[in-house]
Amino acid sequence: MKYTSTRDASKKLYTFEDALCSGYAPDGGLFVPQDLPSDKIINSTTVLKEWATLNYVDLATQILRLFLSLEEISTVELKTIVAASLSSFDVSSVVP
Repeated sequence: MKYTSTRDASKKLYTFEDALCSGYAPDGGLFVPQDLPSDKIINSTTVLKEWATLNYVDLATQILRLFLSLEEISTVELKTIVAASLSSFDVSSVVP
């Protein structure tokens, strides 16, 4: 998936790595996805029902997967990052 700046009229595209490492776009705008993957979830009750059964780490991984290509980060790496990011929470369920 590619990202663009909220301020860039030329709609130059950036990779996830560019967006993550930069924080802000060169023009001072925010990075946003070029396209929203809504068609993959909003029109699929099957996906939403499946997501309802997932724990928080798996759900976050599935949602983030929609915005990150496999070429940028594998699903295993992504899940590891999500789990590590949430590991310092004081409650085991992370989100009640």
